[in-house]
Amino acid sequence: MSPTQTDSNDAKKVKLDSPNSAAGVGKPSRVLHFRGVPSDATEGEIVQLGLPFGRMTNLVLAKKKNQALLEMGDVPSAQAMVNYYSERPPQIRARTVYVQFSN
Repeated sequence: MSPTQTDSNDAKKVKLDSPNSAAGVGKPSRVLHFRGVPSDATEGEIVQLGLPFGRMTNLVLAKKKNQALLEMGDVPSAQAMVNYYSERPPQIRARTVYVQFSN
């Protein structure tokens, strides 16, 4: 392996090991990413998860990818939601759903 290959691998490793790459942690944002969403989940079920945390402004449900994006009205509401669900992961139709800040 040449030194340039080693250097590029180290650069990737450093990037992956950055604090923002940890699960559930990232740069706080109003947009939340849900993964593990059942393919038969409804928009209403995602909205129900966000209701206790404040106003929601947008929702995208990607059923084929088992994901959803939910935009909250403000960053503090989104932070409260991530903090709550990181300790108590929600379930939709007996499947655990993971909530994190969207990139």
